Amino acid sequence: MRSYPLTQAGFDALRSKLLSIGITIPGGTDGTIDHRGIVLKYHFDGAQLAVSVQKKPFLIPTGEIWKAVDSWIGV
Repeated sequence: MRSYPLTQAGFDALRSKLLSIGITIPGGTDGTIDHRGIVLKYHFDGAQLAVSVQKKPFLIPTGEIWKAVDSWIGV
């Protein structure tokens, strides 16, 4: 699991950014993102976004998933 400092405006911007590339973040502060066999669980508390990898295809390294998540958030 990783945590990222994020404001509500940042979380809303992330939701819009992901939607523009075909990934939907369900409404609310807790949920699951399921895209191309990768399942991420998230929790946003208004100041921190916690993300964990729940499932992934065998051939995709976890490090590559974290690189993508970091780039989405702008880390």
